[in-house]
Amino acid sequence: MPLTLATLALFTGAIVILRVRWRRLSRKLRHLLIFSALVPIVLLPFAFAIHLSTTIDHLNTLVCWGFVLGYIFFLSLFTLLRPVWFTSLVAIMLILPLLSASAIFPLAANLITFKASVAAS
Repeated sequence: MPLTLATLALFTGAIVILRVRWRRLSRKLRHLLIFSALVPIVLLPFAFAIHLSTTIDHLNTLVCWGFVLGYIFFLSLFTLLRPVWFTSLVAIMLILPLLSASAIFPLAANLITFKASVAAS
């Protein structure tokens, strides 16, 4: 769990730095970043809708991380709209569930594993 939170914090920090330098980036690079962030956001719900999954767990995890990072990326772009103080507040409120989910889901997985081991004994 600490590794997950550290990774999320590291990528969020990188996205915040990217947001600060957003206006200085070339138009082509901005379009590439937006497209790259949009692909996992479209891919994951589509894969869930048609029950598509790979046999490689790491690839499934990578797509889920791409979805989360794309969400954070678009929230950071949302804060460029005016009034900045309001959009920043809304973005912070929308990002807080990610932090709590990152802490709760691993704990829930441990609880399910614990219940399964208790039931087996």
